Order: sequence, then structure tokens, then C-alpha cells
Amino acid sequence: MQAAAGHRAERDQHHHRILQSLQFTIGLDPDALDRLDKFRKKRNLGVYEAAGVVSEEEVTTITAMAEDLRARIEVWLKNEHPELMK
Repeated sequence: MQAAAGHRAERDQHHHRILQSLQFTIGLDPDALDRLDKFRKKRNLGVYEAAGVVSEEEVTTITAMAEDLRARIEVWLKNEHPELMK
């Protein structure tokens, strides 16, 4: 979404910055942002430090959040940048 709006996240903490931008683009509430950031941090632990740190319940939760986020981003893109949705 940042790229669609003509912005590029800096290399330093780019995943964190992209998540934070969702508050200003699609109006994602701070609680959802906090939950996504916690999952992002946990993912980093799982990938880089420890296996098995994510429960099945967390997988279900983040999958539902990702599906909702994708739908909201698609609506935003259709409204703000319909040329990208061809």
C-alpha cells in the first residue's frame, strides 16, 4: 500500500513501518496493529531463533486477520488506485 501511494519503507524496520502505515491508509485500529506486530515479532523468533513458538490457535487467528486485511486492502486499492486492480 505504501508503494501504491508512492512511498517506500526504509530498509531499517521496514516490516514494522509498513504495518504502522495501515493505521493511516485503511484505518486499521491500534489494537489490531498491536496484534499484528506481536505476530510479526513471534514470526521472527520462529524463523530465526526457536521452532514451535506459535500455537494452532494463533495460526487460526493470524490467518483470519490476514484474510480480513487482504479484503480491506483490496477495497482501499479499488477506491484509491483502481488502475492497480486491473
